[in-house]
Amino acid sequence: MATPLDLRNRRREAQRAAAEGKVCASELANAILAEKDLPALVLGPLDGIAGLLPAAAVKLQQQQEQHFRKLQACLLQLKDALHVLRVALGTVSELLEVEATSLLLGKGAVFAALSLATIGKLLQEVVDMYAAEQRVKEAVLAGFEQVPEFNLVCGTEWALQLVQFCFFAGVLLGCVLFQLASGRFGRRRLLYTASTLSGIAGVMCCTAPSLWLYMLFRGLTGLATGGLGLAAFAVGTESCGPSWRSLAGLLLQIFFSVGACLATLLASVAPGWRALTLLSALASLAYVGTWSYVNESPSWLLLRGRKGEATAAIAAIAFANRSRPPELPLADPTAFLANPQSRLRDLLAHGKLRQRLLLSGVGWFAAGLAYYGSLLLLEPLSGWDATSRGDGSVYITALMGFSYEIPGVAAAGLAAERVGRKYTLVAAFAQAGGSLIAAALTNSAARRALAVAARFGLAAAYATLFLISAELYPAVVRNQGMATGNYCARVGTAVSPVLALLVALHVRGGCLVPLLVAGGVCLAGGATVLFLPETLNNPCPETIQEMDVASIKRQKSWTIALRQMFRSKARQKEEDDTVIMRSA
Repeated sequence: MATPLDLRNRRREAQRAAAEGKVCASELANAILAEKDLPALVLGPLDGIAGLLPAAAVKLQQQQEQHFRKLQACLLQLKDALHVLRVALGTVSELLEVEATSLLLGKGAVFAALSLATIGKLLQEVVDMYAAEQRVKEAVLAGFEQVPEFNLVCGTEWALQLVQFCFFAGVLLGCVLFQLASGRFGRRRLLYTASTLSGIAGVMCCTAPSLWLYMLFRGLTGLATGGLGLAAFAVGTESCGPSWRSLAGLLLQIFFSVGACLATLLASVAPGWRALTLLSALASLAYVGTWSYVNESPSWLLLRGRKGEATAAIAAIAFANRSRPPELPLADPTAFLANPQSRLRDLLAHGKLRQRLLLSGVGWFAAGLAYYGSLLLLEPLSGWDATSRGDGSVYITALMGFSYEIPGVAAAGLAAERVGRKYTLVAAFAQAGGSLIAAALTNSAARRALAVAARFGLAAAYATLFLISAELYPAVVRNQGMATGNYCARVGTAVSPVLALLVALHVRGGCLVPLLVAGGVCLAGGATVLFLPETLNNPCPETIQEMDVASIKRQKSWTIALRQMFRSKARQKEEDDTVIMRSA
């Protein structure tokens, strides 16, 4: 019988031989167990199990390698097909970037996962096609398989832009419907109705089981968003005096940019697009709790003949500001309401007002298309894909852009009060258009920096458009004129997903064509608004008739000045002699 010293030596020799690969795991296990002097009843089953382990490991490895070879063959076939497409499109200078989902193989089980983020937008989680082989090999060892949620795979990038179009089309429809309803139901009631609808639609979005239901709920969210922005602007500006309305409009623009910055930070830490959508929906529902702190628009109450309620609303605002309400009684709106020329068709029937509406509408369209088009180009401008999604570059780019908007709005407010509304608007469009065109002609980091810098001018253009549009029309048709300009902006917004679709469909040049289009539209908008009149320090007429009378007086004063300038010296001497004779 072997002594304990012999068993210890035997175990050490077996360990040394196993390290050199000369013995199998079962012999090493027998040596260790023999040293411990365990019963043979235990040694037998353990020896059998240890002998089966290498065979099971080899068999599992063979199955994994077989699955990997099949998947690798599929990827090679897909790569060949994509190469043929690249040649057909004439892409020579750049590799065709194809968005594909990461695939993980398992025992027939399929799990769906899609990570989508940004402010209320749908971002698809993708991986780089040409780095997929290494990821797939690592995934095979994990034993799982992922497929895209909603069955979004390569070639269906158009579906994402269709979702964006549904949202922006809903915003346009919401602006129209809520504008028509605001005159009857009031600004405050529609503000909280839109907030509630936005929250409910957001909750439905984050629980949508299919792409088409998601599109429907995103459209409802856009409808509520359009009404929410319209009602918030009306309540914010109509609760102030005429001298403070311009500042209130600028502050609303700044609050929008600050909220977008916070939403970007939230998107960067949210675990997925469903969680982000749920948080934004809960924020909209939480806003309903501020009902008792917001007063109805005094202007709307006065125009509806509710003079007592309008006085009470002004008193409540004054009390909140720790000041005294005005002692003078409110004006009687009877003559204002009885004016027959107070509808949109009256505005369109007037030649000068129709021209102003058309020119400002082009500016609104250009601002909407360029602003939201630049937002949708954040991913390609940031070089965002699955290989770089962890560095948060798309969130950094978005945060930089929204941060640039704040000084842009402030600069627009200062320049509009000193240089004038028209030339501030032209300069803003020129800065944005020049930056976007320069970004199209550069690459990598310079393109990203110039595209971000364009947001300065776009935010300034939006802020100035609000200022000049409120002063272009008489008071009786001011709401109709501003609402029509807002519709034009929303049409441009609804068209903006086409710019991102050009990149998603791998149109030749990548971001070149979308950036050139956006920059060209900005320059065209700046050239168009040059024909608008300057409204700084010009009194705004109350009715269309007052504007016509003021125009006639201005025309007569110019006629008299021209006649005095070009009349002959002989005629002037005769008039002077006549005056002298009459005085004598």
